[in-house]
Amino acid sequence: MNDTLQLFGDLEIIVTDSNGNLKSRNFEKNIITTVGKEYIASRMLSTPTPPTAVTHMAIGTGIGEPLAANTTLGTEEARVAFTSATVSGAQLTFSATFPPGSPATLKSITEAGIFNAASAGTMLNRAKFSAVGKDTGDTLTINWTVTLT
Repeated sequence: MNDTLQLFGDLEIIVTDSNGNLKSRNFEKNIITTVGKEYIASRMLSTPTPPTAVTHMAIGTGIGEPLAANTTLGTEEARVAFTSATVSGAQLTFSATFPPGSPATLKSITEAGIFNAASAGTMLNRAKFSAVGKDTGDTLTINWTVTLT
């Protein structure tokens, strides 16, 4: 009998203007990084102490293709703590909101990642996508679902 464990990540990226009007809504896929897979394996042990839980999401403007070997975003522009993190069966859903002013200037966001720290830390996964415009007054929300099958 063979059994395999696979991880899949799906993102919903929502941009609203300063009045709450929907500007864009995109759906994207991601890759789980090699250090992300090692991170998940290490969370199953209590000794040595497992790493800190994932708590933050970052966005950036990098243009390089995601690789399993990535440990950072190409060009990180902003990082925020999750607004929520839930588990249901074999699905984990992480949500993060990048408020007006984060980042401080108009950006074409092209990548995102999930991390276990407010800066640096381990990057669980990375997604690259077609540019999503975020004006300084816009709010960008990412709902990121990681599914284990």
